[in-house]
Amino acid sequence: MTLNGAILAVIGAGWLVLAIWLLSVTMSIRKINRRAKAIKRVGEKDADFVGKVENSLNEIALLHDNLNMIKADHGNLVQMFETAIRWVGLVRFDAFEDVGGMQSFAVALLNDLGDGVVISAINSRNESRTYAKPIKRGKSEFTLSSEESRAISEALAKVTKVG
Repeated sequence: MTLNGAILAVIGAGWLVLAIWLLSVTMSIRKINRRAKAIKRVGEKDADFVGKVENSLNEIALLHDNLNMIKADHGNLVQMFETAIRWVGLVRFDAFEDVGGMQSFAVALLNDLGDGVVISAINSRNESRTYAKPIKRGKSEFTLSSEESRAISEALAKVTKVG
């Protein structure tokens, strides 16, 4: 092969590379044009591509603001839910030998923190007495009966299963 033949081969190879590159660019432009036409068809018929993008960006900003509001509301709901009475422990018992049917009871009403109240009703044939004692972290500053303690334990057992 002569020098002129080698030069022609290099130039031919260069033209071939350029032709392949031009074909690739043409295919990419066609693909972009198809996507742009599809975007133009969405929404208003006379809207342009830039208008669509601006509308989409505005909607994304609005969605972002709404998401932040939802996150704040979620945080408030979690806090309210944590302090709401959710857990109940109930113990029925016979307070007196002459009264059957387990008409007396102790019920503990607690939140996720173990705070709440235990209510006891002691029923006899002639009278009924009701007591309420505050509960903080599963404990009371007042003396608890064994039934009240069992009711609190039942409610706390449910808290620990979930939490």
